Amino acid sequence: MNGSARFARRSSTQTNTVPKKKKNQIYTLLWSCCLFFAILCACLLAALVLIGKSLYLKRSVFVEDVPIAKNVINFRLPNDTVPIHYDLTFEPNLQNGTFDGHINITLKIERARRSVVVHSKNLTIDHVKLLRPNSSAGLTITNLDINEDLETITANTSEELLAGTYYLYFKFKGSMLNKLVGLYKSVYTDSLSNETRPIATSKFEPTYARQAFPCFDEPNMKAKYTVNILRPNVDNYIALSNMPQKGETPTENGVMVHFAESKYMSTYLSCFIVCDFISNNGVIKSEGGELIPLRVFSTPAQINKTAFALDVGSSVMEYFIKYFGIPYPLPKLDLIAIPDFISGAMEHWGLVTFRETALLFDNKISSAKKYAARG
Repeated sequence: MNGSARFARRSSTQTNTVPKKKKNQIYTLLWSCCLFFAILCACLLAALVLIGKSLYLKRSVFVEDVPIAKNVINFRLPNDTVPIHYDLTFEPNLQNGTFDGHINITLKIERARRSVVVHSKNLTIDHVKLLRPNSSAGLTITNLDINEDLETITANTSEELLAGTYYLYFKFKGSMLNKLVGLYKSVYTDSLSNETRPIATSKFEPTYARQAFPCFDEPNMKAKYTVNILRPNVDNYIALSNMPQKGETPTENGVMVHFAESKYMSTYLSCFIVCDFISNNGVIKSEGGELIPLRVFSTPAQINKTAFALDVGSSVMEYFIKYFGIPYPLPKLDLIAIPDFISGAMEHWGLVTFRETALLFDNKISSAKKYAARG
């Protein structure tokens, strides 16, 4: 009886001991496998790093062995010639869609050279002249190189141009048809008279000013502008630019409108418009009490849709003048809705252009959500 009990206890002990040994062996095998794969991954990672480094070093050697390109195209204008002032006259023909113009560019040459390079695209150059200050005799221009790929004109001179100030004059002409950039013609139908009305508008951002006049068409090459624009002497046509109008001169072909000299600005910020639009007028109150004229222009049939833009425009300007503590630097601000405009809006100094849908608002048609979004 006692022997049977001892045998039963021994058998029970052996039965419990065997599974524990198997479990330990399984754990040991799993741990060994994990360790093996960890070491394998580390080896593979190290191999990839070494291979990548080797390829990088080989590539570096190859790059150093490649000869440096000698015929690199430089699309930038020479940085040793900079504009100071543009005296610009436009004569757009709204009937046939062409324009004539002439420009006198005051420029500064900082290092001696034998040429002056400016941007020009799709313009016909009728005459070019280069003068020194206080001299009526032009410097001899040996030839005019037109590079259509770089969109430049190079006036080469027979003598060296020493560092100093010069006047570069161009007489030119171009087309306003079949485009929505540069200086272009568009038409709209006046719903009041059912007549088709032509207008001329400019859109120069980013590099389209060169399609309207020879210039230094890079944003960093800022200059002042004195602008003159010919408008028709019929049907209430007006001319607009960045600065206020300072006078008019009747001519055989219309009325030449003269504008005040601008601040320094890039070519893409200049703006020229000839149209028969009318305006809704208001003011911006500056911190010092000065009243800055604010006008919103549209076609005559849509002038009732400008009240919202006039109200928001003055409120926003007054808020930010106070918030930043910086006065508005220009003598006026015009907002104008253009029937055919490729951008949503364009921030020309003093004359901001918009698509009609981005500026005009009609309480009877526009939804409350649209009103809130624009507000």
